[in-house]
Amino acid sequence: MDHKPHCYLCCPGQICYGDKDKHLRLWYPSEPICSFRPFQRFQKIQKRIQKLLLRGKVTDESYFTFNSLSRIKSVRPGMKGIVSGSRKEKAILAKKTEDTMPKSKSNPVKMTCSTPGGLYG
Repeated sequence: MDHKPHCYLCCPGQICYGDKDKHLRLWYPSEPICSFRPFQRFQKIQKRIQKLLLRGKVTDESYFTFNSLSRIKSVRPGMKGIVSGSRKEKAILAKKTEDTMPKSKSNPVKMTCSTPGGLYG
């Protein structure tokens, strides 16, 4: 079965299968799910969490990351993702910042623009 390439720029989901930076994105249970088909495991977990949200068994106070969704073994009433301002969130943000920083000062990341005339021209 052939599938068309999935455009993450057009996708309604905050965490999109086609986004190479999906591990940096956040998803709240009330937000849309990625439209890629066939559903991947993280999308199935999102769908189950949304069903619990509609039944009032989960709140929309916490968010999930791609990695946290991938680690969920079973979706249960009352489960929570990452709460803003918590120690868990601070540890995750510190790790992400460390992972995205250039490894050495001798090899800085260059910003380039392929638009004729540059960013402002």
